[in-house]
Amino acid sequence: MNTSRRDFLKSSAFLLGTSASLHPLLSPSIARAAAANAASLPVSLPLESGWEFNRQTFGSPWEVWNLKTPGWHPIHLPHCFNHYDACDPDAPAYRGQGWYRTTIRPANPCPGGRTLLHFGGAGQRTSVYAGSTLVAHNIGGYNEFVVDITGSERNASGEIPLAILCDNSRDPHAIPSDISDFNLYGGIYRHLRLVYVPAVAVELLHVQSSVAPGQPAQCSVLARLYNPDVLTGTLDLAFSVFAPDGSTMHTASLQLQPWQDLRSLWQFSVPAPQLWSPASPSLYQCTLTLHSEYGDQSVTQRFGIRHFDFQEHGPFFLNGEKLLLRGTQRHEDHAGCAAAIPDDVTRQELKMIRDMGANFIRLAHYPQAELVLDLCDELGLIVWEELPWCRSGVGDAQMRSNARHLLALMIEQHYNHPSIVFWSLGNEEDWPNIDPGDKQIHRA
Repeated sequence: MNTSRRDFLKSSAFLLGTSASLHPLLSPSIARAAAANAASLPVSLPLESGWEFNRQTFGSPWEVWNLKTPGWHPIHLPHCFNHYDACDPDAPAYRGQGWYRTTIRPANPCPGGRTLLHFGGAGQRTSVYAGSTLVAHNIGGYNEFVVDITGSERNASGEIPLAILCDNSRDPHAIPSDISDFNLYGGIYRHLRLVYVPAVAVELLHVQSSVAPGQPAQCSVLARLYNPDVLTGTLDLAFSVFAPDGSTMHTASLQLQPWQDLRSLWQFSVPAPQLWSPASPSLYQCTLTLHSEYGDQSVTQRFGIRHFDFQEHGPFFLNGEKLLLRGTQRHEDHAGCAAAIPDDVTRQELKMIRDMGANFIRLAHYPQAELVLDLCDELGLIVWEELPWCRSGVGDAQMRSNARHLLALMIEQHYNHPSIVFWSLGNEEDWPNIDPGDKQIHRA
């Protein structure tokens, strides 16, 4: 990870997780930490059953709950509402609204803590209603997002009615464009979880590493807090770094007052680093434990150490050695389920790609589920990750803003994956039906 990437994230901070005047969307790191530490606080619970779905248009969540409209049927998440018609030879795939509804009864074990919904991804635009209140809106079908539903209104039974609108209708301000040659699916087609965290929690954890051939690796731990009530009080922080074999390498502790934005907290070195590569996908692990009067939280992040070089008109070097890239590309798509691919199918696909001798994969044409990148880290597949900017030119001001927002999210969310070497803005921006003036991409 280099300084330019850190500076980009800092300069783009105003774009990360913003949602007009609604509650801000949070980094998925806060929820992934909960899922990894479900045996202790905070906890993370899957929201997979008890849902009903209706593929039609409603004007409001009041209509979702009160109109006696046919078409509701039980479903299990993840769910894509184009699971069949995307492959129907006799009719075009459905483009429009799809509504999901359920009721939940949160029981946050953290006194005064925050209750969150963690979406692994939903397409293409998602509005989340708790009761009659719109609490968040996400634009983008391929990014994770986290919604804070703390204090949401409850019904007479003490439950929160959740109504979630997914809309994949045509939108000239969104990417990918509607002339892209892949399906723009709709639905909650990645995992959805209910997450509990303390009132002051670690929202984001990054491990930044740099290494030169034959030299120790220099690493920094950076973190951002989620503290919407601007609470004060001493925070006790404890750090542990684990080698690829699981042994403890470094520990440290410090006390701080709550801080704002992404902050460097601790530096350490690795004297003889085990470098990540397709031949040896070595993964380190950093754990940050936060203790305060508001509760305890443990956040774990894997990371790798490697360096690469692109010689002008020459070969690609990884860790000082020439490497021939051999690979393929992958769409997040599967017969019978479209974008809602079961985890075991994803694992099988990635293993087959590695077993055929590939060391490289292009994730076409959009960020894919976190599991995909975890498997690429573990299997040793070098990744080209791509923004879904396709066949649209630079678009209008709103489209450019959405694209910048999604670019910042992609880098922030997948910052710690050593498998990612290539960040791509998109593809096919030279498509013949794009106005020539729009091809001057440097103006964006």
